Amino acid sequence: MIKKIIAVLAMSFLLVACGDKKIDASTEQSYEQSVKEIAETLDSEQKAAFAGSMLKISFGAFNEADGDEDKAFDILKSKIDGKTYKEIIQMTN
Repeated sequence: MIKKIIAVLAMSFLLVACGDKKIDASTEQSYEQSVKEIAETLDSEQKAAFAGSMLKISFGAFNEADGDEDKAFDILKSKIDGKTYKEIIQMTN
């Protein structure tokens, strides 16, 4: 599962949400798809900011889960599902 989280994070670095579009974290597949669909709207600076925010949120979820990888993804999901690019950035500022 940690590999899945890392893969999701890696995709986040390249494929990130922006504008009014929202992250759909109901499943890993829908998360990846929703991120992919909205990634093209970000410039490189926005991508870097989003990646940093997602990294902070993801590590926080993993710490909250006390190493339980399935629980970590559930926590991450609950934090980011339905969030826009701007909301993700605001969560870590």
